[in-house]
This record gives sequence, C-alpha cells and structure tokens, in this order.
Amino acid sequence: MEPFNPTPGTGEINEDPLFVDPDNHDYNLQEGSPCIGTGMNGEDRGALAYIPTVVDDDIPSGVPSATHLSQNYPNPFNATTSISYQLPLSGYVRLEVFDLLGHKVATLVEGEQAAGHKSISWDASELSSGVYLYRLAVGNLTEAKKMLFLK
Repeated sequence: MEPFNPTPGTGEINEDPLFVDPDNHDYNLQEGSPCIGTGMNGEDRGALAYIPTVVDDDIPSGVPSATHLSQNYPNPFNATTSISYQLPLSGYVRLEVFDLLGHKVATLVEGEQAAGHKSISWDASELSSGVYLYRLAVGNLTEAKKMLFLK
C-alpha cells in the first residue's frame, strides 16, 4: 500500500487540525479548526494528511533509542567481566546468566530500572571454565549472548 500523499486542491485538509490537547489524547477540535464543517454534509472531519513537525527537545540527551544488549568485555574473561545494555524506556529488567545445559547460575539484575545506559560487573570465580549465556529480558524483548570464562 502506498503512503497517503495529499495533493493541494483535492479536498484534503493539509494544515494543523487544532486538536484541543493531542498530548493527552483529547482530539476534539478547537474553535477555528480548519476541520469544522468541512466534511460530508457539513460535518466536522479529521485531517489525516496533517503531519506536525517533530521537535526532539523533549527527549533527554543520552537516552538510547532502542533496547540493546552488548557483548561482554573482556571476552574471553578470567574471573570478572562487564555486561552493558541500554534501555530507551523505564521498565522491569531481568539479566540472568545460564550454563550450556540451561541451568541459571546467576541473576545479575531483576527489577525496575530507569531508561539509559547500564553496565554491571559479574564475578564468575566460583564457577568452572566454559561457555555461558547471558540473557536480557525487558518487556516482550529478550536478547541473549555467549561469553567464555577461562580460569
């Protein structure tokens, strides 16, 4: 399906519909809206073609745009390693480590966290050498990576 691109003169409204408070989901029309009385039989109509200018001033700097789990560093590691991840929104986060048989060997993070860049250090000195998986679960997203522990 092609995107909707109104052409001036086709009867589409191509200007701000003047909604009462769209930030709070109040899409009633303000007095003076170009949508008032312009629909079929003089009814009010929406302005599907209006695309407001987006200003990123409301987005705090340094907040990532997507959830991402980074490769641990160093990898391979001896005793301790650092695991970094980023969260675009606040939410419930769980970061766990598993052996290759699927047994959970550590829970590094479990709980609510604010948006931003995160890093946690993990000490595996009590475990045996081998390949381990670490998994980040945030909302419906789950991401996992492998790491190698060498004593």
